[in-house]
Amino acid sequence: MSKPLRVIAIDPGQRVGWATGVIDPVAPALTVKDQGVDSLKDFALRLEDGVEQFDVVVYEQWILFGHMAKKMVGNDMKSSQLIGMIRFICWHHGITPVVQPTTAKKTAVATMPDSVKARIALSTEQHDKDALMHLWFYFFKHYA
Repeated sequence: MSKPLRVIAIDPGQRVGWATGVIDPVAPALTVKDQGVDSLKDFALRLEDGVEQFDVVVYEQWILFGHMAKKMVGNDMKSSQLIGMIRFICWHHGITPVVQPTTAKKTAVATMPDSVKARIALSTEQHDKDALMHLWFYFFKHYA
């Protein structure tokens, strides 16, 4: 019998959106547990302290495209820094991080049930909405 999977999905940035849930792989079903937004530092420190409570860590991919490169001159690229921290924390704790493209959010919105859509109304900003979309997409891709 498969045990439930504890998942955190992350929208990286200077402000970090996150959503947690539990997947019952037998049913299959996703129960969203919590969501929020934290500063980069607060989130990274909390993830380091609590990553072992998760079986799966999902994060949104960040890519610097050529058409954006000039606009990023002088930017310290906090999103990519956080992704490096997430990857290090996961590797340090024996968790393989799951990377999702930003385009996954379109599929998530088109396929998510009303119960997950209702959670978006609880969002404080776009970052935790995006994290909810990545949480749902992980479930949808692997279990739906």
